[in-house]
Amino acid sequence: MSGNLDRQLISSPKGKDASAASSSKLPGGIYVFYFLAIVLGSDYTIYLSSAPYFFARIAAHKLNGTSVNCSLASFYGENSTYVAQGTDDYNLTLTIWSLGQFIGCLASIFMPPKLNNRNCYLLFVALSAIGNIMYSLADPAFVGHSSLAFVGKFINGFGDGSIALGMSYLPLYAPMAKKAEALVNYRTFVSVGTAIGCAISMSLAQAVSDTAPCLNPGNLCTLISAGLFVCAWAGGFAINTKKPPTKG
Repeated sequence: MSGNLDRQLISSPKGKDASAASSSKLPGGIYVFYFLAIVLGSDYTIYLSSAPYFFARIAAHKLNGTSVNCSLASFYGENSTYVAQGTDDYNLTLTIWSLGQFIGCLASIFMPPKLNNRNCYLLFVALSAIGNIMYSLADPAFVGHSSLAFVGKFINGFGDGSIALGMSYLPLYAPMAKKAEALVNYRTFVSVGTAIGCAISMSLAQAVSDTAPCLNPGNLCTLISAGLFVCAWAGGFAINTKKPPTKG
């Protein structure tokens, strides 16, 4: 009797609606990649907006052997001769960062079958955080050498392979009715992250101290970005390790 009732409920319009609603529910791992997209977008903007000043500070410290003022106005007024060197280092770092991203994206193709999606995600995001920390330590307040920033940005770039991992993960694990929406949302959240990164950079640029030595805005922003990557890493345990469903 109860079996007949269950079959009637499933075959009824209400039962079909409930089944469709269940099949269109997004797995938790999808939302983890959405958050990662925000973090990646903000990290990208934070670096672009602060790196030229960051490297000019390192150049001034390396050539003078002294710590320099954190105030942007004072720095460019007193150390304008080092801006060109900082710009050259910035351009070199962009190339190194892009190389790391290229290798990381290639790795995101071959690594998941061997390590599974969750382990690949955890590895990529951990490298992004470690790379940002190394980049921050290159500041004159710590090591004061651009080579550490170069290595850090290469590692950070390799970790950006996580964005390519997300592009392959979403259509595999999102329900059939949500696949296109998941990919669109993923790109949208990257844009949201870039706006957040701009806000972080602008806020810290206004809040820096005029005392020396101190942490410059690029250093603080990158450390904040590293902290966000740590949060994204913690969410990685929701990533599905099973084979994707064959049907939506």
